[in-house]
Amino acid sequence: MTPAKAFLAFALPVKDAAESVKADNEGHLLINHKEQTLLDLKTLNHLASLQVIEAGSQHGMVYRTLGGQAPVFERPLLLERGNATLLADSGPVATFDANDPTGSKMIEEEETTGIEAWRKPSLLWLIPAGIVLFLILLLAGRNARRNRS
Repeated sequence: MTPAKAFLAFALPVKDAAESVKADNEGHLLINHKEQTLLDLKTLNHLASLQVIEAGSQHGMVYRTLGGQAPVFERPLLLERGNATLLADSGPVATFDANDPTGSKMIEEEETTGIEAWRKPSLLWLIPAGIVLFLILLLAGRNARRNRS
């Protein structure tokens, strides 16, 4: 399959897809991050993988059953942050971000708040600068009025 729009593929091969979750017909599950193996499991019935992938310029999701029997979901799925999820009958078992398995990128990209936000050069410094400028103009106007009298 070659996607032209966003897609959801159930057990279909997707052309030009770089999948980090791979499963064969014998239920062997392999989750990789570049050259590093994150998870390697074999013969898993009632388990499936769901991952977000990019094929060409389109993003989509691929669902794959592991083992001989697919999971029968007890309730709707609630997915968390990450691009690869291992699913069982009860729902998501484990969620991975194959692009950021340690979560370090997420921590680095997190917005700073409070005092930390003021330490970095930013537009927040315009607030106290504006107050100081207003006070200077107020004092200059007051002095000009005194000198005129």
